[in-house]
Amino acid sequence: MRILIVGLLLVFVLIMVLLPGGPEPTARNEAAGSLDDKINSCILTAGYDEKNFCSLGACTGEVTAQDAVYCLEDLAKKTAKENVWEAKKVCVKINEIVEGAYGEGSMMSLLYYGRCQEFIS
Repeated sequence: MRILIVGLLLVFVLIMVLLPGGPEPTARNEAAGSLDDKINSCILTAGYDEKNFCSLGACTGEVTAQDAVYCLEDLAKKTAKENVWEAKKVCVKINEIVEGAYGEGSMMSLLYYGRCQEFIS
Protein backbone atom coordinates (compact mmCIF):
# COMPACT_ATOMS: atom_id res chain seq x y z
CA MET A 1 0.00 0.00 0.00
CA ARG A 2 2.84 2.38 0.82
CA ILE A 3 4.48 1.68 -2.51
CA LEU A 4 1.24 2.57 -4.31
CA ILE A 5 0.87 5.88 -2.46
CA VAL A 6 4.51 6.82 -2.97
CA GLY A 7 4.24 5.83 -6.65
CA LEU A 8 1.14 7.97 -7.19
CA LEU A 9 2.77 10.88 -5.42
CA LEU A 10 5.87 10.53 -7.58
CA VAL A 11 3.77 10.40 -10.77
CA PHE A 12 1.85 13.50 -9.66
CA VAL A 13 5.07 15.42 -8.99
CA LEU A 14 6.55 14.38 -12.35
CA ILE A 15 3.42 15.46 -14.20
CA MET A 16 3.45 18.85 -12.47
CA VAL A 17 7.12 19.37 -13.28
CA LEU A 18 6.86 18.30 -16.89
CA LEU A 19 3.67 20.17 -17.81
CA PRO A 20 4.44 23.13 -20.09
CA GLY A 21 3.63 26.63 -18.99
CA GLY A 22 3.31 26.10 -15.29
CA PRO A 23 0.81 27.99 -13.18
CA GLU A 24 -0.78 31.19 -14.38
CA PRO A 25 0.91 34.31 -13.03
CA THR A 26 -0.81 35.83 -10.05
CA ALA A 27 -0.77 39.39 -8.80
CA ARG A 28 1.84 38.32 -6.28
CA ASN A 29 4.08 36.89 -9.03
CA GLU A 30 3.68 39.99 -11.16
CA ALA A 31 4.48 42.24 -8.22
CA ALA A 32 7.70 40.33 -7.63
CA GLY A 33 9.30 41.61 -10.86
CA SER A 34 11.85 44.41 -10.81
CA LEU A 35 10.87 47.93 -11.76
CA ASP A 36 12.91 47.65 -14.97
CA ASP A 37 10.95 44.51 -15.87
CA LYS A 38 7.68 46.35 -15.32
CA ILE A 39 8.85 49.30 -17.43
CA ASN A 40 9.89 46.96 -20.23
CA SER A 41 6.59 45.14 -19.95
CA CYS A 42 4.69 48.40 -20.50
CA ILE A 43 6.80 49.20 -23.52
CA LEU A 44 6.54 45.72 -25.03
CA THR A 45 2.82 45.41 -24.32
CA ALA A 46 2.24 48.70 -26.10
CA GLY A 47 4.36 47.50 -29.00
CA TYR A 48 6.52 50.58 -28.75
CA ASP A 49 9.90 50.31 -30.46
CA GLU A 50 12.44 53.05 -29.79
CA LYS A 51 14.32 52.24 -33.00
CA ASN A 52 11.21 52.59 -35.18
CA PHE A 53 9.69 55.50 -33.35
CA CYS A 54 6.34 56.86 -34.37
CA SER A 55 5.18 60.15 -32.87
CA LEU A 56 2.56 60.20 -30.17
CA GLY A 57 -0.83 59.79 -31.85
CA ALA A 58 0.65 60.01 -35.36
CA CYS A 59 1.32 56.34 -36.11
CA THR A 60 -0.33 54.56 -38.98
CA GLY A 61 -0.64 51.36 -36.93
CA GLU A 62 -2.93 50.70 -33.99
CA VAL A 63 -0.18 50.92 -31.41
CA THR A 64 1.52 54.17 -30.54
CA ALA A 65 4.10 55.40 -28.11
CA GLN A 66 1.13 56.99 -26.35
CA ASP A 67 0.06 53.51 -25.21
CA ALA A 68 3.46 53.01 -23.61
CA VAL A 69 3.23 56.41 -21.92
CA TYR A 70 -0.22 55.68 -20.49
CA CYS A 71 0.95 52.32 -19.18
CA LEU A 72 4.02 53.94 -17.63
CA GLU A 73 1.88 56.66 -16.03
CA ASP A 74 -0.22 53.96 -14.37
CA LEU A 75 2.96 52.22 -13.25
CA ALA A 76 4.28 55.49 -11.79
CA LYS A 77 1.07 55.96 -9.79
CA LYS A 78 1.22 52.41 -8.39
CA THR A 79 4.94 52.57 -7.67
CA ALA A 80 4.67 55.93 -5.91
CA LYS A 81 2.46 54.38 -3.24
CA GLU A 82 5.41 52.21 -2.18
CA ASN A 83 8.52 54.12 -3.25
CA VAL A 84 8.59 57.64 -4.68
CA TRP A 85 12.23 57.34 -5.77
CA GLU A 86 11.43 54.30 -7.89
CA ALA A 87 8.43 56.13 -9.38
CA LYS A 88 10.77 58.94 -10.47
CA LYS A 89 12.63 56.40 -12.62
CA VAL A 90 9.36 55.72 -14.42
CA CYS A 91 8.88 59.45 -14.99
CA VAL A 92 12.35 59.65 -16.52
CA LYS A 93 11.45 56.85 -18.95
CA ILE A 94 8.24 58.66 -19.90
CA ASN A 95 10.30 61.77 -20.55
CA GLU A 96 12.69 59.81 -22.79
CA ILE A 97 9.81 58.48 -24.88
CA VAL A 98 8.11 61.87 -25.25
CA GLU A 99 11.39 63.60 -26.07
CA GLY A 100 11.89 61.03 -28.81
CA ALA A 101 8.59 62.15 -30.32
CA TYR A 102 8.75 65.90 -29.86
CA GLY A 103 12.41 66.70 -29.28
CA GLU A 104 14.48 67.36 -26.21
CA GLY A 105 13.16 70.16 -24.02
CA SER A 106 9.92 70.49 -26.00
CA MET A 107 6.73 71.72 -24.39
CA MET A 108 5.20 68.24 -24.70
CA SER A 109 8.09 66.59 -22.88
CA LEU A 110 7.80 69.18 -20.10
CA LEU A 111 4.04 68.63 -19.96
CA TYR A 112 4.29 64.85 -19.64
CA TYR A 113 7.15 65.00 -17.16
CA GLY A 114 5.17 67.51 -15.08
CA ARG A 115 2.09 65.27 -15.20
CA CYS A 116 4.12 62.33 -14.01
CA GLN A 117 5.57 64.38 -11.15
CA GLU A 118 2.02 65.28 -10.10
CA PHE A 119 1.02 61.59 -10.11
CA ILE A 120 3.79 60.65 -7.71
CA SER A 121 3.61 63.60 -5.33
